[in-house]
Amino acid sequence: AVYIYFCYLKGGMRALAIAGVLFLLVLNYAFGLSEMLSYNDEYGTFDYRSLVYEASFDFIKTSPLFGDVDYLYSGYFDHLFTGLGIIDIVSVYLQFMLEYGLVGLVLFCLPFLIVVLSLTRQLLFSPQMDKTYQQYCAMYLSLLLGYLFVIATTSTVSLVDNFGIIFLAFGRALMEVVPREARSSSDQSALSLN
Repeated sequence: AVYIYFCYLKGGMRALAIAGVLFLLVLNYAFGLSEMLSYNDEYGTFDYRSLVYEASFDFIKTSPLFGDVDYLYSGYFDHLFTGLGIIDIVSVYLQFMLEYGLVGLVLFCLPFLIVVLSLTRQLLFSPQMDKTYQQYCAMYLSLLLGYLFVIATTSTVSLVDNFGIIFLAFGRALMEVVPREARSSSDQSALSLN
């Protein structure tokens, strides 16, 4: 959807797409569609997630700014051990908030936010951008936003952290390549006028 938004929609169609998404969010809030879906949970994963969030918010109240890396031993999470003897914190953001507090969460999210805002600004306000680079940026933003959504629903397992670092590296490279390409095309057009 992000790719289509930036590569194919223009002007009024972009506004219509944003209005459609906002309308769906209002419908979800008004009619509780997400709550209706949670009743079909035969394995109890939604219940477990809500218990993890409740215990986490209770713990965060004790140490909101800097968290505690030993949060699992605080006593707030003892009832959440699974059959495997583990506690699965179900969100990377929540895990950062527990371990490092609000300061750690902001420091974790800030590089992603800088890359997303910079490339979005370039896509929206750089009409001279080459179509190929526009597609690269839109594709990258689609992947990055998908990754940021996925880590909201999973814990830091396997290669999740590594993919985040790779996505940030690609984003930083695109932040440099796109303006350089735009500058070189504007320089060439200025030279052709002379």
